[in-house]
Formats: sequence, C-alpha cells, structure tokens
Amino acid sequence: MRKIRIAILTALFLLPLTAAQAQEVLKLDYSRAVMFSAKGSSLDSFDVTSPTATVHNILGYSTVALGLLTGVLNPEVVGESLHQALGYTSAGMAAATIGFGFISHIKDIDMSSGLNSNSIHMILGLAGGTMMMIAPFVAPGDAHKALGELGAATMGLSIVGKLVF
Repeated sequence: MRKIRIAILTALFLLPLTAAQAQEVLKLDYSRAVMFSAKGSSLDSFDVTSPTATVHNILGYSTVALGLLTGVLNPEVVGESLHQALGYTSAGMAAATIGFGFISHIKDIDMSSGLNSNSIHMILGLAGGTMMMIAPFVAPGDAHKALGELGAATMGLSIVGKLVF
C-alpha cells in the first residue's frame, strides 16, 4: 500500500513535462494532427496539436476505459489482487489526466463568461477524476463501489460532452 502511494505521488511530481520533453518522449509529429470536429464547434478553441493536449486526450480515454474495466473485473469476478492493481492504476491515471489537462488547457477556461463546454468539461473531469482517486483508499463497500463507478462515469461524461457540444 505504501509503495503504491509513493508511486502515485511520484507520478504527480513528474507530470509537469514541458511540451518539448513530451514530444521527445512520445516521438510524435504534431504538425500533421488533424482536427475531427466540425467548423465552429467548441473543440476549435482547444489546441489539440500540442503534445500535452495529446497526452491528456490519450490519458483521458484510457483512464475511463480502465476505470470501467476495474468495475467489471470486481473482486468477486477476478479476485482482490487484480482488482486492487487495476484500481490503483486507474487512480494514478486519473491524477495524470487531470495534471495534463491543467497544463494544456488552463488558458481555455474562462468562468467569467459563464458555463460553456470547456468549463463543463473541466468541472465534470475534475469531479470524476477526484472520485476515481479517492475510491481505492476507501474501505471496500458501498462508498468504494459508488466512488469508483460514478467517478469513471462522470469522467466519461465529460469526454462525451466535450466531443458533442
């Protein structure tokens, strides 16, 4: 348990990669990134070609998928150790997703103009990711299950909302 907490804290300290470092690590050519949204959609304001935004997107999709997989592969199905490993991994990925989202999109959030797709994405993503990070540290039971499932669903809703609106 202590090793997992140390790993999560270490990951949080390593999150602020510069764009150049992230691009070097990922070896991706962002000059050819293609925007898949329709002209005038809310996604146009996001800089999807930046390395940190790409990492944030990949982490977000992966975190939701892993969170849902963790819920499906509950201890009754696969045993405690695999479920626990998946849960801690989901929590770490949620922290990384939030960190990269903050680094790459903080300039896109403007709460003074009221709620828009960017601010709703941020609120739902933060809420869902936070629930996913808390779930592994709550004793198994109803609260643990609710936090994990609701966290993954809320984070998924933030992604769907951003893609649709």
